[in-house]
Amino acid sequence: DPEGELSDVQLPAEGTLAHATLLVAQYLAEQLRADAARFVPETEIALYVRSAADQYGRYWRKAEREPGSEVALARDALEELAKLRLISLQEGCVRGRPALARYGLGEPQVRAPKQLGLLA
Repeated sequence: DPEGELSDVQLPAEGTLAHATLLVAQYLAEQLRADAARFVPETEIALYVRSAADQYGRYWRKAEREPGSEVALARDALEELAKLRLISLQEGCVRGRPALARYGLGEPQVRAPKQLGLLA
């Protein structure tokens, strides 16, 4: 949906929440592939977001890197995925829906400003 006409929520998008949402989508897609019936506790998602902050936090807003912020960021990411109907939420647990299995991330590619054509 490149024109953004079919949904109010864009994925992928830019920013910390969008990045965390993609990471959570990938994590849940892996869980779905391993066991389609498994419900993942939201606390497990928050722990995953904490580990992602340790790995990718240098690209995130400072407030989202602070200890404890992973709970709210995980909740916000899950809300985004729920809006897209990619997950089911039930009593503090999450299960990926079949369409979620399409999501996966490659390794990020960080290019120097010269490679982006910003420096002469």
